[in-house]
Amino acid sequence: MSYYHQREQARRATAERLRATRKQAAAVRAAVRDRARGMTRHQAATVLEQFAGQSAAPGSPLAAQWSEWSRIHHALLLGGGTYDPDTDPDTDVLAERANQAILAAAHRTAGRVAELETLALTGQLSHERPQDGDDALLDRIRTRSWDAGQALGTWLAQALADRSGCYADPAARAAATVRLPDTVVAQADLLAALAATGVLARGEELPFAGRLAAVDPDAAADLARWLTQALADRARGTDSGPG
Repeated sequence: MSYYHQREQARRATAERLRATRKQAAAVRAAVRDRARGMTRHQAATVLEQFAGQSAAPGSPLAAQWSEWSRIHHALLLGGGTYDPDTDPDTDVLAERANQAILAAAHRTAGRVAELETLALTGQLSHERPQDGDDALLDRIRTRSWDAGQALGTWLAQALADRSGCYADPAARAAATVRLPDTVVAQADLLAALAATGVLARGEELPFAGRLAAVDPDAAADLARWLTQALADRARGTDSGPG
């Protein structure tokens, strides 16, 4: 199958998903408005608090719920009283804006999924740098192609170890350790520890690190910690000099 044929298939699949996403988002927002009927701003704020700490993927029902609850809460802050969807003057306009934002985010996500999958299957991931949110796409890509998912996991682990791309940001690295599977995080830790030994050639690949992390991520993490501690102990011994 040619690259362009793959892209056309991905485009058609994306269009179908976007239509389904739009229909689902409209239904979710309507359900939120019905539930919010008669609520005060304090009650709406209580519902919003339930979303704290949750990660909503672009285009997901959770994202649509949060967006509509946020809009309703803002409207109550400005107007006071209780919420009535039948007299909400901004329901149609703002709901359409929210819908467009959700669709645009879903379109970007679908495009990035197709791009990463193609790069993984053609062996070109090494020319790419991870972007914010790429780690959240790993499971989705694995369900489409196991081989692409494996290549992507290795690529993300190496980038996390090297702190390249978006992982130059400590906040992005912290978020990645939560979103990524334990096997990928353990592989990244082991690659970073091995690189710190200084015995690796620049750009040298270590496929055994991925195999070890896949079979026993705890063992890989333990080895990474042991290497890090051993290097730290050696550095302290060197700095202190002879007794």
